[in-house]
Amino acid sequence: MKIERCRKMINRREFLRYTAGLAVASAAVSTGHTRTRAAVTGKRIPELELLAPDWPAAREALSGILPHWESLGLKIKVSFEPFEEAYPRILAHRFGHGACMIWGPGEERLDPGFFLREFYHSSRAQKGFWNYGRFQDTTVDDKLAAQDEEMDARRRAEKIVALQGRLAGEHAVFTLMHPPVWQAFNVKDWEGHIAQIGAGYVTLWTYLRIRSRTGRKIFRVGTEETVESFNPVVARNNVHRLVYDTFARWGPDGGVVPWAASAWKVIGDDEVEFTIRPGMRFHDGKAVTAEDARFSLETVYSTGAAAFPAAVREIERAETRGEDTVRIRLKRPHAPFLTAGICSIPVLPRHIWQEVDDPLKWNNTSMIGSGPFRLKSGSPGGEIILEANPEHRAVSEAVILRLSLPGDMEEAVEMLRRDELDALEAHLSLDAVDALASAHHLAVREAAGNGLLEVRGDLSRPPFNDKAFRRALDHAIPREEINRVSFRGRATLARNSVISPRLEQWGSARIPTVPFNLEKARNILKEAGYGWEMGKHLCCPPMGWEDKEGGREKD
Repeated sequence: MKIERCRKMINRREFLRYTAGLAVASAAVSTGHTRTRAAVTGKRIPELELLAPDWPAAREALSGILPHWESLGLKIKVSFEPFEEAYPRILAHRFGHGACMIWGPGEERLDPGFFLREFYHSSRAQKGFWNYGRFQDTTVDDKLAAQDEEMDARRRAEKIVALQGRLAGEHAVFTLMHPPVWQAFNVKDWEGHIAQIGAGYVTLWTYLRIRSRTGRKIFRVGTEETVESFNPVVARNNVHRLVYDTFARWGPDGGVVPWAASAWKVIGDDEVEFTIRPGMRFHDGKAVTAEDARFSLETVYSTGAAAFPAAVREIERAETRGEDTVRIRLKRPHAPFLTAGICSIPVLPRHIWQEVDDPLKWNNTSMIGSGPFRLKSGSPGGEIILEANPEHRAVSEAVILRLSLPGDMEEAVEMLRRDELDALEAHLSLDAVDALASAHHLAVREAAGNGLLEVRGDLSRPPFNDKAFRRALDHAIPREEINRVSFRGRATLARNSVISPRLEQWGSARIPTVPFNLEKARNILKEAGYGWEMGKHLCCPPMGWEDKEGGREKD
C-alpha cells in the first residue's frame, strides 16, 4: 500500500482525524516496503521526544508531520506546554530530542542576518539562545561574520544567498512556513490602507496614507502595546515611531528607505556619511540640523540603552561635516547598522535634550519630535491622542490617531465588530478572523509575514546528529497540507531557508524547497545504512550514527 498526500479539501477537525488514522496505517506501509530487505542492521531507534508550545499552529503542524515520520518506522512522543513554560525549557535544552517553535515577525528581524545568526552561529548554541538545535560549524561562523561585515548591499546579498545554499544542505532546521499577518480595519469610513511585510496594515504607512470617506477625522486604534514611557531612549514602540523621525525606515516590502537622512554612503567600510534632509522641523518649530542628528546618535550609543538593537552599539563616534552632513565611525564594519541600526535611532531635539542630566531617567512629558505625528494629549499607560504634523513632508491628510488599550484581545475584537475601533495594532488569530467576517463595515486582510514556523532536532545527540537522518525527515513533511489546514493556504512556504522568500532582495526565493516525498525519504535512510526490525521499527546503521565531523558515533 502506498500513502500519498490527501488532496481533497478538508477542515481542521477532519485533518486531525485523518492524520491520526494515518499513523495506524503507517505500520503497514513500512512492512510492505521492507519485507524483502535484509535483517536488522543496527539497534532500534528509541522513542523520540519533542516539545512544543501549546499553540494551534504548532499542534496542527506536528499533527501533520508525525504520521509520516512514524511511517518511516519511528516512535514519537510530543509534549505540548503553555508557551511561558515551553519557551524557557527549549532555550535551556530541556526538550528531549527536538522541538517546534513559532518565531514572530518584527522590524529588527527583517535584517537578513538576524535569523541566520540566531539559529546557526555556534555562539548561540549555549543555553538561553535561539540555536537550541546546537548547530555548530566554524565555517558557517566565518561566513556569518563575512556577511555581517559586508557594507555593500549587493555584495552582502550575494554572500547571504551563498550562505543560505550552504545551510540548506545541512537540514539543521526544518523550516515549514512564514505565517501571514491578519488584521481587520474599517473600510466603510476609511481608505488608503497599505500592507507592510511582517507588520500588516495597521502601521506608519497606513497612518500616512489613510483618507476619510465620510469626513471623519479621528482614526480609532486599539493597541496591545502599553506605552510605559514617553522617552524614546528608554523604550521603542509605535508611538515613538510616529512622533520621532528616524534616519531611515523599513519600507512596506521590507527594504530600507531614506527618511530623516535623504542619502548615505559608506566610506572605507567603517564610516558612514549621512545627508540630513532639508526643511525638517521639530514640533515646536525649531529646524532640524546636522548637529541635532549628531547629538541624537551620541546620546543613543553613549547611554547603552537596551531598547535599541545591538547594531547601535557598534557606533564609536559621530561628528558633523558641514550644515547637513553627519559622519559616523563604527567600531568595525557592521552591515546591520545600515538596516536595523539606522531604522531605530530617533532624531532628538538637541535644544531640549542637552539640558537633561540622565537621558535614561527623564520622563519627556512634552514628547517633542520631528515625526509625522505629534502628541495632542495623553499619558503613559493610558489613552494617547496624536495629530498629524501638517509640516511633515510625508503626511497626506490631517488625521488624528486615538490609541486606546482594550482589556484583552477578545474585547478588542468585539470593539471592532461594534464599530468602536477602526483598526487594531495586533495580529488576529484565525478564530478572530472568522468572528469578524460578517461585519460589513470591516475588511479582514492579510500581509506577508517574516516570522517562521519551524521544527528542529538536537544535533548534539543521535539520531539528529546524522545529516542523512535529518534529510530524510525533511522530505517527510507535508508543508502544503499543513499550510492549507493551519493557515488556509495563505502562509508563505519556506524555501529551505530561515529568510522569507517575500524579502526578495536577499535571494531566498532562489533556494530550492524540500519536496514532500516519502519514497525518497525511505531511500535516503536505506542508502545511509538504516534498516527496519520486523519490517516496522527503524534501526540505526550497524556502526552507529554519523557525527557532525563525518565520523561515526555509537549508540
